[in-house]
Amino acid sequence: MNEHRPPQWTYLEGELARRGLTTGDLVRATGLTRSALTGWRRGRSLTIGTARSMAELFGVSLLDVLVGMHVLTSEEAQLRPVVSYDPATIPDDELVAEVGRRLRHRLWASRSRPEPAIRLDKESNACSSSGDGGSPRPPQDAPDGSSG
Repeated sequence: MNEHRPPQWTYLEGELARRGLTTGDLVRATGLTRSALTGWRRGRSLTIGTARSMAELFGVSLLDVLVGMHVLTSEEAQLRPVVSYDPATIPDDELVAEVGRRLRHRLWASRSRPEPAIRLDKESNACSSSGDGGSPRPPQDAPDGSSG
């Protein structure tokens, strides 16, 4: 009788045979239960913790086990996470250099996009504005033809 074997069980049998191990060796080395093995024979999936234990026993990566057990596809295994750094692990001189670089960038950016300046002419109580960050526009001629 040719029974259908779930891919996770086929992978597990192959890895055990390649290393000359038995399911009993797997149970002792990983702390798995026999019922977990029975579940895999029936097509149940495994936990990440179990996959880690199996990877250590087989001397392969966790991704190899997850792909072999059909938890991930080989394409998914090729994806790499974005690396996030813990600032506590970065040397002080590198942190200071990065902060300096960012501050210089912000200073440069703020100078290239100045805020409009608003000035009050105290004598005429008129406001003038400029978009260049500081120099006021010349006063506009008043509607009656006189200057500011």
